[in-house]
Amino acid sequence: MIRILHDDMQAIPEDSIDYAVMEKSSKVKVVSSDIESGLI
Repeated sequence: MIRILHDDMQAIPEDSIDYAVMEKSSKVKVVSSDIESGLI
């Protein structure tokens, strides 16, 4: 299990996932899905 300390978590930039990860990687793939919201 990986645990992140509170102070370390506070230091993480609040960039959106598409900017922080998706736009910077050439290895990202998109998979379509049909997820029903009532399953949670």
